[in-house]
Amino acid sequence: MGQTAKMPTFVVKNRCAVANNQHAHARLREGMAKRMEGGSALRTGIGGVLAVAVVLIGISLWGCGPRPVVRCAWQAPVEGWSADSVVGWAVEVTDISEPYTIDLGLRHSSSYDFSNLYLIVTIQGPDGAQVVDTLSYPLANALGEWYGKGFADTKELILPYRSNAQFADTGEYRFTLRHGMRQDPLEGIKQLSLELYKGQSPREDGEE
Repeated sequence: MGQTAKMPTFVVKNRCAVANNQHAHARLREGMAKRMEGGSALRTGIGGVLAVAVVLIGISLWGCGPRPVVRCAWQAPVEGWSADSVVGWAVEVTDISEPYTIDLGLRHSSSYDFSNLYLIVTIQGPDGAQVVDTLSYPLANALGEWYGKGFADTKELILPYRSNAQFADTGEYRFTLRHGMRQDPLEGIKQLSLELYKGQSPREDGEE
């Protein structure tokens, strides 16, 4: 944390609204729902050009157990993820009464060439302040066995980012991600997602 990075001008193309479960289910009934530690106050945010993303507002419609109050997903292009392509979302935070868990979701192919993934994640808060985290996530063990679950070519796993994250103010928070791998474009990444939960996420001991 604490790194600074020169980022392109941020263009808001996608928004996700933080909602409590009651409001999320109301959105569902109205037909509007379509599918590391960091306890310090997040008076922070992101700059960067947003790649085209699929934005899923309110709740996730799949799986059991706790659902994220926000889930936004980006489908990687078939030709690979370019190093200068910044993936991002704008999240309107309206409830700061309790902390959040922030997770990143990853889907990759079994033909992905590396056993880890370097991500540079930036959060920019309503006041324009930023925090930048450079993260290394292991995707396979020493035997080359993938940690992700799934059938055939696709592996899926949760990348823990921040737990007990307390947003300092209401307003728009901008999340952006870019990869820090040597390969450009980076092949084998299929989807990235941002998931926010109130309190703890469903993962236990690093599992989904």
